[in-house]
Amino acid sequence: MIRGYFVLYKQTNKIYRGKNLTVKGGEKRSYVIGNLDPYKAYIIEIEAFTRAGVSPKGRAQEEVVTHEDGRLTAFLNHLHSDAFAD
Repeated sequence: MIRGYFVLYKQTNKIYRGKNLTVKGGEKRSYVIGNLDPYKAYIIEIEAFTRAGVSPKGRAQEEVVTHEDGRLTAFLNHLHSDAFAD
């Protein structure tokens, strides 16, 4: 059973490492990330975690661009690898 997700996001073409956040609750399918630069492209990587450990990173198929308000939605169920059972 998935217990939550680790989300790494960083602005495209930036040198810095990016930022991490933890979304608890395996039933969640999306998460809104706020306080980003408006109309900028970001890369999102998502890892699901269970009691057994962490899945391989799933990467967004393409860059995502923030809205006017500096927010974007990470779709947690779009991992590119199968989540594993615990």
